[in-house]
Amino acid sequence: MSPDYYQDLLQRYLDGTCSAQEGEELFAWLASDAGRKPLLEALQREYKGQEEPHPAGAAGDRIWARLEQSTRARRPLRMYWTAAAAAVLVMGVGAYTWNRYERRPRPTVPKEPIAVQDVGPGGNKATLTLGDGRTIVLDRAAEGQLTRQGGAGVVKTGAGQLAYTALGTGSALYNTISTPRGGQYQVVLADGTHVWLNASSSLRFPTTFTGKERRVVLTGEGYFEVAPRAGQPFRVTAGDMTVDVLGTHFDVMAYADEDRTATTLLEGSVRVSGGSTGSLVRPGQAALLDAGTHQLQVGLADLEGAVAWKNGYFRFDGVDLPVVMRQLSRWYDVDVVYQGHKEKTYEFVGTVARSANLSSVLKVLEINGVQVKVEGKKLLVTP
Repeated sequence: MSPDYYQDLLQRYLDGTCSAQEGEELFAWLASDAGRKPLLEALQREYKGQEEPHPAGAAGDRIWARLEQSTRARRPLRMYWTAAAAAVLVMGVGAYTWNRYERRPRPTVPKEPIAVQDVGPGGNKATLTLGDGRTIVLDRAAEGQLTRQGGAGVVKTGAGQLAYTALGTGSALYNTISTPRGGQYQVVLADGTHVWLNASSSLRFPTTFTGKERRVVLTGEGYFEVAPRAGQPFRVTAGDMTVDVLGTHFDVMAYADEDRTATTLLEGSVRVSGGSTGSLVRPGQAALLDAGTHQLQVGLADLEGAVAWKNGYFRFDGVDLPVVMRQLSRWYDVDVVYQGHKEKTYEFVGTVARSANLSSVLKVLEINGVQVKVEGKKLLVTP
């Protein structure tokens, strides 16, 4: 079974809705790995011998307190899925169900508002810049046709989605869709290509594709599902990297504050060029272009991690603290300020929903010795 299955099982156990057989299955899974021992012991202490379960929120707080105590006693500098499964599992459940628990009516415990110093997650926010320089704030625009641009109709099809439809007349114009920090958006281009934009990203594209190639320019990060079109290859320029495709699914990460540009291929085939070299990339591989040396390397990819943002969650697989904080900065629209020295080395592993408030995400850092404080739009970090 996948971790998601046991996260759901734990949620229902805390809520008192799982069957006795499911409870036994959950405890057997927790007992099967030594790294899950803190969570298993905490659950046993909370519920053993009690006929009625505690409210989910109260139980979660007590379990968290005991997890923090046991974890801090070890003072780990590296958080593995196996060695800290309890912390990550609770974090996953908390991120997935925290708001749900808070919204559920309780007879004796009033609903608590989001803390003043907490930060809510990002959402569907973007600005469309038209060929004549006019702008449309998409998250404020009503659904339906927004305008007509150079032979294409521009339609907002739903929350967080924009679509271009070729009308067959008029010359192509260039439009740009831009997401701010804390924003994401989807756009379907006139050829049927579907693009997801991550936070703090932009895509410049023609309203219709009439030349020998379909060329777009990306900053930040985007996931592409390219519509095949024989004789008209699709080309993405992202900084110093160029990706040539015929029809495929891939992710391009080209943030200016990262030390490399990455193209990760899920389906099809692409040719990636960077610096003075180029290479074919096959499904399951990633092409990495070093920002300093401009060297291009191709190797096996973490496919799930590359598209986690598109699927609605953060996935950390052995990444260090600055990588985590840059992702949080973009999605929660906060500025990260480091305090004190940064000699410690951390490697974080885990999965957290992007729908969680920032305070929920920070618990994973805090139980591993990273002190974090939110002050307005600043995130003060003491490694």
